[in-house]
This record gives sequence, structure tokens and C-alpha cells, in this order.
Amino acid sequence: MPSGSVISRAMRDAVGREFARRVSYPVSESDIRRWALAVYYPHDPPNRFWDDVAAKATRWGGVVAPEDFNPFAWMAAQPRGVKRSDDATNADDTEHQIGIDGPGLSNQLNGGVSAEYGEPMHPGDVPK
Repeated sequence: MPSGSVISRAMRDAVGREFARRVSYPVSESDIRRWALAVYYPHDPPNRFWDDVAAKATRWGGVVAPEDFNPFAWMAAQPRGVKRSDDATNADDTEHQIGIDGPGLSNQLNGGVSAEYGEPMHPGDVPK
């Protein structure tokens, strides 16, 4: 491996830039229930994710999605369909998708992720 950084000026300048924009189909109670069942399996999910009667008594006033719910897990409404990369196995794919040269590495390493959750998604929401 070459000495020094493989992070180019173009990569640094891309930090904070929008990568892509998608719009979800409206979230349904069924989507939320199925996600909660999968995430909590083999245990039962909390009532607020599936039981509309019990969920009405919560501070949210109805069924809400688990914090990690991904409305784009299946496909997006805009752009329509399932987006797949032309070469998702290429370690420089992310850079290529935003129009800059990658470092030419042969492998990727996920260095971690952090998430902040705000208001939970509700049936009928259209995440963007």
C-alpha cells in the first residue's frame, strides 16, 4: 500500500454533498408491522409497532415504525423502481456515482455508522 493518504482533494470536497435523493412510497401499517416482526424475531415486537388499539394510548397516538425502519428497503417511488449500481463490487463505486475518481483500492471496509433518530415514522408518511 502506498504511504500517505489515499483521500484526494476531490473526495474531501465531496464531504457533505448530497449523494442521491429518493422519495418513498407512503408508509403503511403493514410495512411497519412486517419490519417490526423481522427486527424483533424471535421475540414479539412492542405493541406500538403493530397493535393499533394499544398504540393509540401512547404519546404517538397510533402505530409508529421502529427507529431503524427503512422505507427504501424494497424500492423507491422516485426515482421509480430499484436502483442498483452498475458495479457495486468495485471499491470505487461510491466515488464513481458522484463523479469523482476513487483511490483505486481493491476492497472496501465499513468504518462504522452513526444514526440520530427524531420523530418516528407513521402510516401515511412519505419519507424523502
